[in-house]
Amino acid sequence: MDIENAQEQWEEKVSNQLETLDSKIDKLEIQNQKTHEEQDKMHDQLKLVQERLQENTRSYLIDAHHKFCYQIKSIDDINLQSIERRYLYYKAAGGNSFIDGLMDEIRALPRINIYTIDKENEEKDGRD
Repeated sequence: MDIENAQEQWEEKVSNQLETLDSKIDKLEIQNQKTHEEQDKMHDQLKLVQERLQENTRSYLIDAHHKFCYQIKSIDDINLQSIERRYLYYKAAGGNSFIDGLMDEIRALPRINIYTIDKENEEKDGRD
């Protein structure tokens, strides 16, 4: 009888431990589900942020194109480098080819620097 009693106690103990493990597994599965839902939300938010950044960069490049091509009609090296850097990010994020044409026009602009501006001002002062 002691052996049968010990076996029943052991089986009951193992059964209780299995129930505890099942309960812990259920809790972990619920926690895992919540974690996946939070990751999905974060993924969606990240995608939205990336889309907004891409649109912001696209707008910046269009504005820069209009400013330098239509208003100033020339560009300095520092602004060109800044525009080129943003353009690289734009293309790396999957930017479209419309901006490629604008970039070609920006790159084709005459280069100016402080010395060419001073020279132009001197020439204007000499004509007055």
